[in-house]
Amino acid sequence: MRNTIMTMILVFFVSPSYGARATIENATVVTIMTDSILFGGCMAKLSPSPHQTLPDCKPDWVALDCSGEFMAKDAANRGYSAAQLALVTEKPVSVRINDLKMHSGYCLAERIDNQ
Repeated sequence: MRNTIMTMILVFFVSPSYGARATIENATVVTIMTDSILFGGCMAKLSPSPHQTLPDCKPDWVALDCSGEFMAKDAANRGYSAAQLALVTEKPVSVRINDLKMHSGYCLAERIDNQ
């Protein structure tokens, strides 16, 4: 009986995480958004959608983490600035996204490279 209980604990509480990182090449920043409470403070809408690359991500948007939950606020603000630059210049970006780190179900953009 004790072995059965231990097995159940291991199966239900010690399951591995299967998150992923991926890079969206030649993405277009369609719009950006700031919010004082939700979504980690700021987001970027991308085309193609992050959901096409990582199905666990919600469609269209990535969180940029301006609130500083997953990265330093200054690093997040640099990502937001890179998204702004891409939007204004209409130049493509490469965006590395992570589906283990999310704000309100939207995957985190860990890195944005302007091209």
